Amino acid sequence: MPPGNPVSDGLGKSATRDFPEVAALIRNLQPGDRIRISRTLKINSDHSWPFTVEGRFVQANHLRTGLATDRAPEDDIILMCLHITKDNGERANITIDEYTFVQKL
Repeated sequence: MPPGNPVSDGLGKSATRDFPEVAALIRNLQPGDRIRISRTLKINSDHSWPFTVEGRFVQANHLRTGLATDRAPEDDIILMCLHITKDNGERANITIDEYTFVQKL
């Protein structure tokens, strides 16, 4: 991993899926690199729409989700998360799933 790259080990794994292609691209990103993230947002089997956001890469890490109920530690949900700064200065945190595509611009 290049020095200064804010990417955690095991980044290409979520709790239930692996994303080795996205992880390989993210490992080569440096803070400030411009990226485009595209995905299809889905709600049930009837509704979906495309979504694209562009900005400067800040960091990537894992997001451990929490529920309002007490769960066994091995039952935690862990997601890969990208943090970017959009052109208008807004920070965006985007979790990666099988519908997500990341492109370095």
